[in-house]
Amino acid sequence: WYDLHAALQAIFAVTPPQFILDLDFNGTLDNAANAVKFLQTVEQYEQVTMIESPIPQQDVAGNRQIRQRINRPIAMHYGNPPIMTTLREDVADGFVLCAGALNLRKQAHICEEHNKPFWLQLVGTG
Repeated sequence: WYDLHAALQAIFAVTPPQFILDLDFNGTLDNAANAVKFLQTVEQYEQVTMIESPIPQQDVAGNRQIRQRINRPIAMHYGNPPIMTTLREDVADGFVLCAGALNLRKQAHICEEHNKPFWLQLVGTG
């Protein structure tokens, strides 16, 4: 594990104030208690504007706790947990979409209906 605080300080020392970072933990903070404790220390960096998948996404209760206790938006990959669970339980502020053209349109429409921003993460040649 790298010292994220040292890395962030080094980055922000050489970037303009308008430079922002979104941090993707890929579920590595393990559980809500660990995540909240660590993410609260990251809140000191104003340029860190969003947190993606701090703990495993299927931990709905844990992700809800994190969202309620930190002052940064939480993003999740669309569909895990099922989108209607994620929306009903209000555990994400936005979504990462990765699908084919037809499914992207459907997913984007659902995000728009629920006022949830999203971005595309498309890897490979399709």
